Amino acid sequence: MNNISQIKPSISFHIKYSVILIHKSALYLLGNPSYIQILINPCDKSIVLCKSSENDYLAHHIDAKVFSFGNHSYKLYSKALLQELCKMYPTWKNKTYRIYGEYFPASNMLKFNMANSFDA
Repeated sequence: MNNISQIKPSISFHIKYSVILIHKSALYLLGNPSYIQILINPCDKSIVLCKSSENDYLAHHIDAKVFSFGNHSYKLYSKALLQELCKMYPTWKNKTYRIYGEYFPASNMLKFNMANSFDA
């Protein structure tokens, strides 16, 4: 993972099991943060991940120990969030979807467009 421009950040949504997987490549691009924030833009149907801090009440804590056991993603369980995403993007059904995102180094954020999602 030496060349950052070649890394493809990805995120997966397991609708049936209410699980969001933020893949290790995405976290690596953000600098392996201890906290991240997930922002949703319903206008352009996009999801943004950015580095955050423990002082942000909207932040999700990433436990670094999780990755020491060979896991390649951070699991976030949220039925309510996935239901809202399915309302926002009604073509999503009770399946698993993956989205490859775009990294913006100037603002240290990742953007995932729901229109680019595919069955995983």
